[in-house]
Amino acid sequence: MDEEAGARAATALLDNGEELPTAVFAFNDRCAFGVLDTFLRRGIRVPEDVSVLGFDDSLLSRLEVVGLSTIAQDPLGLARATLDRVVAAVDAAAAAPVEVVLEPALVVRRTTAAPRD
Repeated sequence: MDEEAGARAATALLDNGEELPTAVFAFNDRCAFGVLDTFLRRGIRVPEDVSVLGFDDSLLSRLEVVGLSTIAQDPLGLARATLDRVVAAVDAAAAAPVEVVLEPALVVRRTTAAPRD
């Protein structure tokens, strides 16, 4: 999923003749950039007309010129959990499956706002 996929989705959304949704939550930040670019080129105000939210908290999303709201993951926490499982598997002949849940974080920047009236 990339900017082009986001642009195609945004174009389909704008061309379907229905009212804009309150927000678009993209698969990842790259898709969100495609959505954002298409909306802005078509005169849609972000976040006044529609909010755009990505997923990844990529370096580009942090640029002030973009200010993409996004969901941040915890890659260091994921690496630690993975390493812990590898060590546990080495220590035990048959390690039991374990579910690890890492909390994501909402990073609010300039592309999201309260729902419009």
